[in-house]
Amino acid sequence: MTQVEVEDFPSVQMDSFISFCLNPSNIDLSNELNYTLTPNSGSLSWFGPGIIDSSGTFNSNQNSANGIGRYTVFYKYKLNDCFIIDSTNIEIIEAPILEAGLDTILCITNGDYLLSPNISNGTWTGPGVDPSTGIVNLNNAGGGIHNYTYTIFPGTTCEVKDDLSLEIIDFTGINAGSNRSICQDSPPMPLTNFSPSGGTWSEPGITDSIMGIFDPSLLAPDSSYTLNYCISSDQVSCTACDQITVRVNPKPSALFEIIGTTVLGRKLKLTIFPISDVILAGALEMGFLQPKKIRGRCIIRLVIIPFS
Repeated sequence: MTQVEVEDFPSVQMDSFISFCLNPSNIDLSNELNYTLTPNSGSLSWFGPGIIDSSGTFNSNQNSANGIGRYTVFYKYKLNDCFIIDSTNIEIIEAPILEAGLDTILCITNGDYLLSPNISNGTWTGPGVDPSTGIVNLNNAGGGIHNYTYTIFPGTTCEVKDDLSLEIIDFTGINAGSNRSICQDSPPMPLTNFSPSGGTWSEPGITDSIMGIFDPSLLAPDSSYTLNYCISSDQVSCTACDQITVRVNPKPSALFEIIGTTVLGRKLKLTIFPISDVILAGALEMGFLQPKKIRGRCIIRLVIIPFS
């Protein structure tokens, strides 16, 4: 007695349609398509336009495939003496044209800046950027020129990247220098130790805003003045300032009292008021006595012509 075993036909559950972007590389359909083989012990083979081997390697520019278009490819699933043949559709489309955005110059005081590509749902990389929202925290990025890359459809045949740059101007470290004092009758003084260079000085007593020349003779003495040093960009609205205080001291004066008389070659006794605020130096020679009163950077000279 002969026994005959009748098997069920094998079955395949597979995507009926899939699209790829035009790409010169080979595409492995077994990795790209979702399918289930029942039972899974059979063998799957492929044929049709663009199929360059039976394992399911597809190329949109080979074996009767001509780039952009829709192609019907066939697969055969065989188990023992039973097999089925079915098909799926592959569409080849143009890769998207991606524009990440324009290169931009920004001031760090703007806080945040939103990158706006022409295609959404991509991913950003770069200093200070949120990968999904494209918001750049300028303070976290810091000053300088930074590059940002936007990627769409990563890991697929439609993966595209585009770049842009942001130049972030940072004047937050501006320093006008140190406070100082000067005598009213001193010559014009250049302000020094400020940074960065390229800024301008303003407010009372400044005669050269670029070089930072301060003339105390233009101001009332015995007063303090605030001087501003500011730097700005000629490319974008971005300005920062710092200040110093300059004290303008008055020209000193001294009260001298001559006690008695003298002649050339003898000592002359002087009483100076206030004595604690005066340094007296010199001797009576050739008819001149030159005492000096020093306060800060100020010097006063007294010339006394004695009796002959």
